[in-house]
Amino acid sequence: MKKLTLTAILVSLALGCAQPPPNLSPAGVAAFKGTQVIKALDMLRDVAIDAHATVPPLLAETTTRSVVLYHKSAITIIHSTPNGWAPSVQAGLAELSKTLAASERAQLVPYITLAQTLIAEVTR
Repeated sequence: MKKLTLTAILVSLALGCAQPPPNLSPAGVAAFKGTQVIKALDMLRDVAIDAHATVPPLLAETTTRSVVLYHKSAITIIHSTPNGWAPSVQAGLAELSKTLAASERAQLVPYITLAQTLIAEVTR
């Protein structure tokens, strides 16, 4: 599982840190960068849902619901504020990380870290 997680993070970082095409308008560049982060947030949501679907569940239903609700609000923020979403999304990730039980942290922290790293990269 650790090798799979590490591989997913490395591949996502390699693909996610791509520079926007030079012919994009400023709005296009903002959308490109937002999409890179949305992909990482999608992965976080999908991992939470899949971890809850296992037998026995690796994540509690309340944790999975929290991740899904965070994902929905983060996507809404990214779409509604294309140039100012990063602080809000970062703060939400930090709060989500704080609410995880110790047994659930191992499942989600790598993906939260991935999203935080991508946010830092696209906002540089």
